[in-house]
Amino acid sequence: GGDVNVSNSGFIRTEGSGSYGVFAQSLGGGGGAGGNSLTGLIGASGASKGSVTNLSTSVGGQGGNGNDGGTIMVNNLGMIETSGYGAHGVYAQSIGGGGGDGGNANTLSLILDKECALMFKCKKSANSKNNFNLAIAVGGDGGGASDGGSLNVTNSGDIITHEAGSNGIMAQSVGGGGGNGGNGTNGLGLKIPVDTLIGAYYSQVGFLKDWQIDVGGDGGSSGNGGEVHVTNIGNITTYGKGFILDEGEVILVDAAGGYGILAQSVGGGGGTAIARGGDANVGLTGKIGIGGGSGTSGDGGEVIVTHSGQLMTSGLGAHAIVAQSVGGGGGIAGDVNRIPNPFTDESLGTSPLFGDGGENGGNGASVDVQSMGIISTVGHGAFGILAQSVGGGGGIVNNPGFDGIPLGHFFGTVAGRGSGGMVTVEHSGDIVTLGDGAHGIFAQSAGGTSGSVTREELQEMLPGKWVPIEIVTQFDGYSSAIDVTLRGNIITQGKDSFAILAQSIGDDASGDVNIIIESGSVQGGSAAGAGVKFLDGKDNVLFNHGTVLALSGNAVIGGEGNEVIKNYGTLIGNIELGEGINLLTNHAGALLNSGNNIVLGVNHLLNNSGNLSPGGLGIAQITSLTGKYIQTQEGTLSIDVDLAHDLGDRLEVSSTAELAGKLSVSAMSGYAKPGSHEQVVLSAEGTITDNTLELTAPSSAVVSYDLLQLNQNEIAIRSEVDFNPAQSKALSSNARSVAKHVNAIQNAGGSESFAPIAEALVAQPDDKSLNTAYEHLIPESLGTLSTETAVSSIAFNDAMHSCRKRDGAYRFVSEGECSWFRIDGGKREQDDTYGNPGYDLKTFTVAGGVQDKIGTGTHFGVGLSFQRSALNATITETKGEQLEMGFIVKHQSDAIMLSGSASFGYGTYDTERTINLPSPGVIAESNQKMYFQTIHGRISRDFEQGSSRYLRLLMDIGAIHTYRGEFTEKGANGANLHVESENDTFVTLQPMVEFGGEISLSSGTVFRPYFRVGATHFLTGYNSQVTAAMESAPNSI
Repeated sequence: GGDVNVSNSGFIRTEGSGSYGVFAQSLGGGGGAGGNSLTGLIGASGASKGSVTNLSTSVGGQGGNGNDGGTIMVNNLGMIETSGYGAHGVYAQSIGGGGGDGGNANTLSLILDKECALMFKCKKSANSKNNFNLAIAVGGDGGGASDGGSLNVTNSGDIITHEAGSNGIMAQSVGGGGGNGGNGTNGLGLKIPVDTLIGAYYSQVGFLKDWQIDVGGDGGSSGNGGEVHVTNIGNITTYGKGFILDEGEVILVDAAGGYGILAQSVGGGGGTAIARGGDANVGLTGKIGIGGGSGTSGDGGEVIVTHSGQLMTSGLGAHAIVAQSVGGGGGIAGDVNRIPNPFTDESLGTSPLFGDGGENGGNGASVDVQSMGIISTVGHGAFGILAQSVGGGGGIVNNPGFDGIPLGHFFGTVAGRGSGGMVTVEHSGDIVTLGDGAHGIFAQSAGGTSGSVTREELQEMLPGKWVPIEIVTQFDGYSSAIDVTLRGNIITQGKDSFAILAQSIGDDASGDVNIIIESGSVQGGSAAGAGVKFLDGKDNVLFNHGTVLALSGNAVIGGEGNEVIKNYGTLIGNIELGEGINLLTNHAGALLNSGNNIVLGVNHLLNNSGNLSPGGLGIAQITSLTGKYIQTQEGTLSIDVDLAHDLGDRLEVSSTAELAGKLSVSAMSGYAKPGSHEQVVLSAEGTITDNTLELTAPSSAVVSYDLLQLNQNEIAIRSEVDFNPAQSKALSSNARSVAKHVNAIQNAGGSESFAPIAEALVAQPDDKSLNTAYEHLIPESLGTLSTETAVSSIAFNDAMHSCRKRDGAYRFVSEGECSWFRIDGGKREQDDTYGNPGYDLKTFTVAGGVQDKIGTGTHFGVGLSFQRSALNATITETKGEQLEMGFIVKHQSDAIMLSGSASFGYGTYDTERTINLPSPGVIAESNQKMYFQTIHGRISRDFEQGSSRYLRLLMDIGAIHTYRGEFTEKGANGANLHVESENDTFVTLQPMVEFGGEISLSSGTVFRPYFRVGATHFLTGYNSQVTAAMESAPNSI
């Protein structure tokens, strides 16, 4: 075949099956394709007792002998979109051999009765037992030996395919007998129009005795696959759709999808389902399918895929990248779609399938995948990257068929001796798979008749299905090393999915498997999934600098080889290695959050120089270690101690344990009960050797810890818990009241909402910080409203003494008739004292009143006041408004003034209390309502000093009663307080001295400046009591 060079920079859109966007093919050989044959028979019968007999035979022509395929180069810069089945975006193929395909042989036989008026509504014959059908289809063989040429495909455009079997890029070099041995197909022909195809495929065929024998043609003799290079920097999206039956009608559903990139070099007669030893397709009823074999041995060529764009696939088995080098007759076996008859038991047939192997195994070459882009798949069994080098007749078994079909009817044969090549995968982007059995990266090197699926794996992937024999029965030859390097993230979310799965297997010798996770996170799926899984291999190593975990809880699962895990990052979950010589080293600075099991082998070693934490911080976990445990001086065993039920972490060692370094304790303290606790944290069936193991525990004013070696097999931690430590001298009386309340809450079992508060209290390192924490829980600052209300009312009652006369006898003390109005602002401060919070109060007041004479020397007045205030305490901010109304009676006798006043009022206040527990920024909000009444009695005596000065002595006694309604805070979860209602009475005594005078101006204006000094003494005390409880406390508290 000649060389082919294709370049596209435009927009290409195709419709219809097999309609490729770009098709570049070079065929070596002298004759091209063998002829196709089609025999079709449709019988119509309306008689209930009649019979119909069909006999159809079809033989495909043989392909010619060949020359080498040419070199192919494809460069796509444009957008390609296809909408048909098997319609690849870019299809590049170089085939050496007889010139393409052996001829297809197709037969079509249907019995239609009078009710078959519509294509999709056909009914079976009225009496199908009288009907017989025999159809034989023999596909032609491919041509003789020659090599496939090299391929180089570059894509920087966008490629979208919309139907099943439509790959974004398909690049294939095939040596040997050509691309396709002829297909033997009964029941339908590939060239039949799609609507007719669907009808024929799904119409009811009522044959009881319906035997169809399909023989696929063989591939030609040996030839080597050429080198295949695919570079993608564009975006590729593939969608998969297919037909199934729904109560006799055809409906569209998601089904098999296309690959994003398929790069394949095949020696011998191998290839994919449409380029291999011929297919044998079977349908609904009793048929025998015999797949065509490959020719004599040929080697696969080197395959290199470089990806830096974005790949997204959907559909069953729709891998994003497939890079495969196959020697012999291997390749990708076609989907074995054995469609069950959904109509009657009468026409349910059997369809055994026989896959023919290669005659002599060729070798797979090296496979190299360099991925720096984004990859996502959404189908079951759809891998992110599949990189495979297979010797012999191996390949991939993609889709085992519909659920419910016994897989035991698939028989694989063994090819000759062949070896798998080296496989290298490097990925630096993100891989996300959503389907079941959808691995992130699968790298495989296999010798002999290797296949990607064994019986055991199928049983894992398809629980409950009957798989009585091995699909892959033998691995002759050698396999090579596998290197997987990750610098990104792999997230698999389906059941039985592995983030990284690597296998090297050969009967003579297996290669080493090296997995290096330089950075990023690796997450396996659920059920039997794992972050990393080794299959076979010789000396396998995992270097982890990232994070490895799985939804199943399985971090790493080993195989039959020797396995070494070197952890420099984070491993989370179970580690179960195989029967080889195994070693797990947790290096300094690394973290191993173990699960239920670490299985290394009876005397195999876990060497911990990093941090081993069963379950991870804050999760109680018992880890069973099968193996020996050595902790170095740099190592730490981190244990969560359960301070409620003594059921924290424990490491159980099946062999001996040698301990140095540190045993670090963290408290699971949310439900910590006051008292003494003892918990075994490490046990060993062998002897525990303590080489200066040091206990490290966080400083706590609430909990103390001690390390105990109970005997030669057990180490324990003893802890003492007290939220009200008796030896502490830093706790205030109010703090101790709260501490006693906390002890009561925890002894009663605690609560979910209070648990974070208890944890925060345990975390306080010393008595001073514990006292500060309790102050944030203390409601004492809420009591300042009562005392400040009393002070404000005193000021208002004093303001009602304001109607003085201008002249006359005793004018400095005399009262007259007046109205008054005042606006003032004030600021008061209180220092923080032991038991009393400090605060600043700012007020803005508008007040006024009137006064009139009601008798000789007697006056009566009324006043009204509105006040807005803002109070900022240490941890509390309160804003509110207050309204007060008062009355006053005054009587003057010479220089003596007697007065009595009374007032009442109401205030409403919004309060924010900063808790800062369990974390900074936690705020409790509340609304408080205050009611109050005040009475005052006052006597004063004036002493005039000449005509313009005076001295006044005053004494005031008063009583203020306040009532604050109950309220409950919100916004602080477990720290919210429920505050009970409170009544407070304050009795005050105010001795005062006033100095004043009078200045008259020529204009007649009189100024009377004065200075008053005094003191207000609260005879009953200035403090207000607040009774509160944690809203989160159990009901019994």
